[in-house]
Amino acid sequence: MIDENLLLEMNVQKIFKKYPFILEIFGNYGLKCRGCPFAEKVSLKEALKSSGLPSEEITQEIVRYLEDRSER
Repeated sequence: MIDENLLLEMNVQKIFKKYPFILEIFGNYGLKCRGCPFAEKVSLKEALKSSGLPSEEITQEIVRYLEDRSER
């Protein structure tokens, strides 16, 4: 099981390095955090909150993907 709170507190840039597929999920919502200078300074929670997008929906999509991959 993925610790959603831990994921939300992770730095965005570190998340992209560890889980590159998240770039695709972000892209589906129009988030372009990869080139953003703030990506190395903010947590996933902060990035989603400032985007004004449905952060819980995006987080759940990321968690589902991670859990699906871990079951394989």
